[in-house]
Amino acid sequence: MRRHITYLTVFSILTLCASCTEKDHFIETGTSIAPNNEAMEEIVAQDKWIYQEMKQNYFWSDKMKDSSDYDYTLPPDQFFRTLIVEEDRFSYCYPNEDYRPMTKGYNLNETVKLDSIYVIGDKRIGYFYYSGFETEADVTDVILKMAGVDELIIDVRNNPGGYVATCIYLSSLVAPKEARGKLFCTYKYNDRLSELYKKETGFEYRCSYFRDDAITTNRSLDLSRVYILTGHHSASCSELLINCLRPYMTVVVIGLTTTGKDVGMTPLMSQRCKYVLMPITFRTYNAVGVPVPMTGIVPDILYEEDSITGRIGDVNETLLGRALEEIIKTSNIK
Repeated sequence: MRRHITYLTVFSILTLCASCTEKDHFIETGTSIAPNNEAMEEIVAQDKWIYQEMKQNYFWSDKMKDSSDYDYTLPPDQFFRTLIVEEDRFSYCYPNEDYRPMTKGYNLNETVKLDSIYVIGDKRIGYFYYSGFETEADVTDVILKMAGVDELIIDVRNNPGGYVATCIYLSSLVAPKEARGKLFCTYKYNDRLSELYKKETGFEYRCSYFRDDAITTNRSLDLSRVYILTGHHSASCSELLINCLRPYMTVVVIGLTTTGKDVGMTPLMSQRCKYVLMPITFRTYNAVGVPVPMTGIVPDILYEEDSITGRIGDVNETLLGRALEEIIKTSNIK
């Protein structure tokens, strides 16, 4: 049985997973240990499954070598690494028994670490620190608190990503009402998957749209501008949020250049393999066809975070303080 779940997250290096072996699968050969025939057959079967899945789903499958050019006697995690192309900084695998869907174990206290509303003059300025695009409940709770704000600051300086659907939901609640129902982003896949989508839909790309339903309409902040605080660890959905809001509203980015992860993953798993594969399977583009730069999003205001100046949420903290300063300067606060 195989499940496919589209998911955006970030890992800057390939994760080396421990080889799934048991002591009785091996025999002594002098000073080294080699797998017996039964264990080797299991390894070969897993490696062949990995190759087939990667050939069908991997974004860079056209750059993979012919199947006969790979060594199917390698432990599955090592074999997976031999399939990864040079430009891929993010694909990885991990032991199947460790798999936990990202929807489990997350709540508001974990992903929205802090939220505040600052009243400066006649303006209400909302702020929240967001560490991961997980459940919609997290987003709903904090946006309800932000109702009626004139300006909004979203702090994703340490946010590595999460679910695209949650990113779309947050964007739909922040963006101006004119964006409702309009194109949020497109996804480009490898040639095989693009051809399948074309046969099914007439289009090579799959698309996502800003939500236009009763929930988002009633809770929308309907803003024309948003400030987003970033760091080097802001990646994936954090970058997607910035890139896909820009065609519809002013997005002011303050902080450090982001990771540069314009691609997404699809977990691949099977009872035939002891590893969950997390290969890159698609690249995203915003409504005007612009991807997140592979070198990262350069802030409009490049500003180093200085943890000595204050805690997150403190108006004297470097990035938040700079955002408030910019709002005061541009908003004609009385």
